[in-house]
Amino acid sequence: MDFKIDFGTQSLTPTASANAPLYASVPGRAAALGGEEVVFYDEGLDRTHVMTMQVLQAMDLCREFRTLDAHVAAIVKALPALERQQTAVRRVLEGLRSQGLLVSDVTVLDRFEADTTPRNAPFAGVFIRACNRPAQLERLLRSLLDCETRVGAKRRYVVIDDSTAAAAVARHAQLLREFAERSAAPVSHVHRDAWESIVDALAGEAPEHADAARGVLSRGAASGGGIGMNLALLLSAGSRMALLDDDFVLPLHRHPAYRAGLVFGRGGWASRTFSDVDAAVQAGEPDARDPFDLHLAICGETLASVTHHADGCRLGVDELRGLDLSRTPTLRADARVLATVNGHRGHSGAASLGWVFGLDPVARAAMLRDPDTYSSWLDNPAVWSGTARHTVSPRGGYTPFMLDNTRVLPCTAPDGRGEDALFANLAQLAYSRDVVVDMPFAIGHVQEGSRSRRNTLAKPERPSVAQCFADLVAPLGDVLVASDPATRLSGAASRLRDLGAADTRALQAYLREYLGHRRSTRIEALQRAYAAATDAPDAWRADLRGQIEANGKSLTQGGVPRLGGWSDTVDAEEGSALLRDAARRLAAGLEAWPALWTLARERGEGWVERAGVR
Repeated sequence: MDFKIDFGTQSLTPTASANAPLYASVPGRAAALGGEEVVFYDEGLDRTHVMTMQVLQAMDLCREFRTLDAHVAAIVKALPALERQQTAVRRVLEGLRSQGLLVSDVTVLDRFEADTTPRNAPFAGVFIRACNRPAQLERLLRSLLDCETRVGAKRRYVVIDDSTAAAAVARHAQLLREFAERSAAPVSHVHRDAWESIVDALAGEAPEHADAARGVLSRGAASGGGIGMNLALLLSAGSRMALLDDDFVLPLHRHPAYRAGLVFGRGGWASRTFSDVDAAVQAGEPDARDPFDLHLAICGETLASVTHHADGCRLGVDELRGLDLSRTPTLRADARVLATVNGHRGHSGAASLGWVFGLDPVARAAMLRDPDTYSSWLDNPAVWSGTARHTVSPRGGYTPFMLDNTRVLPCTAPDGRGEDALFANLAQLAYSRDVVVDMPFAIGHVQEGSRSRRNTLAKPERPSVAQCFADLVAPLGDVLVASDPATRLSGAASRLRDLGAADTRALQAYLREYLGHRRSTRIEALQRAYAAATDAPDAWRADLRGQIEANGKSLTQGGVPRLGGWSDTVDAEEGSALLRDAARRLAAGLEAWPALWTLARERGEGWVERAGVR
């Protein structure tokens, strides 16, 4: 067997050096063999090792990148039975190192030296989702014109217009014409008629998928941002694309606490609150560079390429120090960046205010400056939500700014809110080895007016249908082993088909259990926040208690379980019908999407032009 070690009794005088190499234990899984022995499976090298339980404990204490001397000290401190046995502990660690079960910082960083040539995949252009807000689109186009004037890129701009008001459509068309004249950049306006023509043309060329295509592309009374995202994905099939909403505004601002270096997990997050929206929009340092070039240097590239060619994305010993290797699956040189994400500064786009109780004391400082500030802030939250460093994650949490659509990306829910979370989970399911990079920049977010969410503080959490589906498909990545993304997405479709085939009794039980889990998890997090925030103002703590009580009551009061976006009068039959229909439409869309996407890529702009888009 590999490691059946009898720890000795000799002591060791540490010889730590500032330049000593760092080591961390490799990811793996262990199973008991009986007695004091276990078998450890090394995931990276696909091999097994037999060792004692004590050696496994030592490996578990070596997850983070530290020097061997630091690991020895940590093991002896955690396992009192090994006091004064440092020499033997170090001997075991050196044995683990020789077997490749402890890897060095040099080994990991060397992997990032191979294949660093950028792919430079094509860029289809900037897609803007607009809906009945000419003033917002005018401000965004003005900021884009400033950018074009400064950098002269002449990129393509496409407005995906979901407006229902004829006056808004006409004004959008006028604004786009004026932008094209002043910037000399190519533009397209996908208004209602053009939108329907595109869907009809697509359905005509793929009649076997016509109903599925209309289910995720045709607009309805409940359509949300997801339907515009779905159309943009088809219009850019085979290329990278940028995605904006009409209430965004450039330039990007760099985070006030910016630091260079690539980080993994939540280490780079640094949200801030501000006394008013204007202060949030003005915060940070404006970046004069081309914002799309910043993202194109990262999106679609491997992490190895990013660390060599993207500004501020270095990866060295300092970035590895203290990093838990076994819990950082995104630390892979060949991981491809599926999307990049900007933070938001200005208005909060959240549907409720529950997120404010998860902020750390630094982040919530401005809103809690005094009782009056806090009270007015609740009616018009002003926030910088994002990271202070380039942060690598397995999936995105916000609307992506740049997407690598050179491979088929999934469609998302066409209706309601929560399409970003669902898209992120489906994309991560399709490409389990890909990553998302949150950028240390924020785009301005200025809505048409304040949207008070104060009333949500006294209500239990009600996730949207799309969020419900996002949670449904999230665990599938742990059980699916296929490498083909279409096959993996069909696994999600199958799960949705199952939900869509359930009767009312089964769906009501499912929703009760789902909401019960979400709300109990929420209560636990709120309880921790309440216990930790001993210095927070009374008003803030009272609102937090209100959230706990509202979610707690919902667990015991019974009644019809309802998701976000549903009327408070929806009964069990109506709610079940709504959920069934949404599940069936999304399942059909996911099953047909690879074929629709491939057709769109092969036709290029031809079928779009034939549909009359100008």
